[in-house]
Amino acid sequence: MSPKDLLEYMDKNFSYGYLDKNNNIHRYDDPDFDDNDKWYNTYVLESYDDIERTHIGNCYDMVEYEREWFLKNGYETETYYEIVNLPYDNPYPTHSFLVFKYNDKYYHFEYSDFNNRGIHEYDSIDSLLEHQFSTYIDLLEEKSITEEEKTHIVLTKFTKPKEHISAKEYINHGLTGEKVYIDRHHNIVK
Repeated sequence: MSPKDLLEYMDKNFSYGYLDKNNNIHRYDDPDFDDNDKWYNTYVLESYDDIERTHIGNCYDMVEYEREWFLKNGYETETYYEIVNLPYDNPYPTHSFLVFKYNDKYYHFEYSDFNNRGIHEYDSIDSLLEHQFSTYIDLLEEKSITEEEKTHIVLTKFTKPKEHISAKEYINHGLTGEKVYIDRHHNIVK
């Protein structure tokens, strides 16, 4: 199975949603799906096996599913986390995504972001991250982010988290990753 086959498998078999701490499945089309407090207080990070069983996940879960598949198949991977890290209730989405390297090219493997689903090729990790960061900014601007709030956007490269952790624990794990510095023009700063 190739990365393209994996994406097709996920597209055909999986749905966007999440598993809660009581083992209940919440689907994207459920009436209360957008209740962020409910999600934040009940979400649990799924394992690879959980996703094979539930066929449900959000970007946090799917990145871990993808990470396991790519590592089992001998690919070099990195995972990244984007968030607007505000000192008050955050109305903005976060996002996790996986990058793999193959034949000296870098690929953004995207399942969870419906508008950008696919495998996107780049010549360098910097160009990949700059493009993804720009895409994230575009999404935040659709949500009416202010210029001041943009100064709180964080991009990190993070390691594998523990299985079955809460949303709060996952967010904290993402925030403790290696910070990637991007300037206001969406360029990587070394």
